[in-house]
Amino acid sequence: MQTSYHKIKNKLVETKSGTKLGKVCNILIDTESDFITHYEVKTKLLSGKNLLISRDQIIKHEPDKIIVDDNIKQEDNEENEQAKNITPEPVAMRETN
Repeated sequence: MQTSYHKIKNKLVETKSGTKLGKVCNILIDTESDFITHYEVKTKLLSGKNLLISRDQIIKHEPDKIIVDDNIKQEDNEENEQAKNITPEPVAMRETN
C-alpha cells in the first residue's frame, strides 16, 4: 500500500484497545534506507511532549486512523500518574513596609 504524507498527517492514532493517543504531526525517515522509522504523534497531555511511535509498534493503517500496540498507552499512563502526584505547597507571605 502506498500513501502520501498529506494523507498520514493529522490521522488519528489509537491503541488496539481503543485509547486515542493523538494525531500524526510528523514522520521520521531513515535517509539511507528511505523508510519511515517513526511517527510523531501530537498528544493532548499537559506535558506538551509528543510521542514517537516506531513503525514496529504499528498494527495496521485504516482509512481514518492508525492502530498501535497497547504498550504505548501504559507509558502514557505512567507519565500521567507522575504528574498527578505533584501537589503544590503553600507559601507563607508577609507584608513589609
